[in-house]
Amino acid sequence: MFRSARNFVGFSVILLILILGSVQVAHAAGFVVNSTGDASDSNPGDGVCADGSGNCTLRAAVEEANALTGSDTITLTAGSVYTLTLGQLSINSQIVIAGEGATVTADGASRVFYVAGTGNLSLKNITVRDGFSEVGGGILVDSGGALNVLNSAIISNTSTGAGGGISNYFGTINIANSTISGNRAYGNGGGIDQRGFSGSGVGNLTNVTIVNNTSDWDGSGGGDGGGIYTLSSLLNLKNSLVAANSVGPTGYFTEPDCLNLFGLTSLGYNLIGATDNGTLFPPGTPNANNDFVGTYSAPLNPLLGGLTGNPAYHPLQAGSLAVDRIPGSAATLVSSGVNPLFADGDPLVGDQRGAPRAGGPGQGGSAADIGAYEYDSNPTAVTLVRFEAIPDGAAIRLEWETAHEIDSLGFYLHRSSARDGEYVLLGDGLIPCKTPGLVGGAVYTWYDADVEPGERYFYRLQEVDVSGRNTFYGPVSAVVTPVFRLYLPLISH
Repeated sequence: MFRSARNFVGFSVILLILILGSVQVAHAAGFVVNSTGDASDSNPGDGVCADGSGNCTLRAAVEEANALTGSDTITLTAGSVYTLTLGQLSINSQIVIAGEGATVTADGASRVFYVAGTGNLSLKNITVRDGFSEVGGGILVDSGGALNVLNSAIISNTSTGAGGGISNYFGTINIANSTISGNRAYGNGGGIDQRGFSGSGVGNLTNVTIVNNTSDWDGSGGGDGGGIYTLSSLLNLKNSLVAANSVGPTGYFTEPDCLNLFGLTSLGYNLIGATDNGTLFPPGTPNANNDFVGTYSAPLNPLLGGLTGNPAYHPLQAGSLAVDRIPGSAATLVSSGVNPLFADGDPLVGDQRGAPRAGGPGQGGSAADIGAYEYDSNPTAVTLVRFEAIPDGAAIRLEWETAHEIDSLGFYLHRSSARDGEYVLLGDGLIPCKTPGLVGGAVYTWYDADVEPGERYFYRLQEVDVSGRNTFYGPVSAVVTPVFRLYLPLISH
């Protein structure tokens, strides 16, 4: 009996060791979204992004990331559109979403993102659009939360209260090289609504274009600050373009671009279309702060084109006051708090598209431009409509489309295993353009079959014109999903 008891205890100890050895703590991970559907994760916290059908949706990835410790990265498919049908995406942990040119939309049914007090959301190369909510139509940052945005667009969102595009309530926002356009608020802050109390709430905007936003959109007289509204909260504005915004017919103060009730601060080299706040933004082209500021009676026209590109931007036109204004000493980014995308003082080396900035450290040339877009007086011979990397079976299909190919010779494709790594030439050489010298464009397809499942590859497109000028697009990226097979042992009786 003693031997049996001893054997039982020994077996129990072994079983306990096996059980404990099988328990794994869920840590930070990376998730590649492979479905544009909107479904929840089957088991948040198990480290696997999978809905009931085994697909990794954006919602499932966010829910999984919220349940894990540490920082998580979610990568979307280039050019895809993710439509939310189950309500807003709530962020409760530190999450980076690499958009790769993708769009996340609520299609007017809900807010797009809510950042809780424990949340830190970073958005890169992504479009957030068509959100609808009482506060923060596109994005709401709650007290203690943080939002970081780079090379992105916040467009066509609506709030029945404050903050058509973004509302920051006592949190932290860092936005750079991005466009905020076409957003609407029935109340204050058509583009951005920034609020705080006793020093809480911080915002930093560097080379941001804020145009065509509207407050008091319903004409009820309940709002102002068509572009930006600040209330007792620090909002640093640097190298940014705020113009062509509007207020409904009965706004409180009728400040179309910026209404500052304590907190808005100029760090210089901004373009403000129209304001009568002579203390913060004295009129001048430029004024003593190196800001270009218009008044109600003499507003400044920034000379912008319509929205184009992906994520969308407003290109500067020839003769714009925003061109060649930022010296190298001021071509740096501003940031506060935890920001995985860029640090305070980082050099401004590219615009929203990734095109090089003039005047930045190591860039040479004349001064950089105000806002999200860097003007080019000698544009490329090609107008590129899209450039995408798409998983296609065991290969990656590269597609690009042009609107015209005047004076273009053709294209080269380059690949790397890292976004900022070394790129190698693909194929046998130049891919000739299909419509040389013509206004009409063409569609191109190229397959990269030399890929490993589960590995992410980055691609750049190089266009060469007849003068030898080279223009680079991208990078875009894609992953071929591994195929897993389960083999069960054959058991004979």
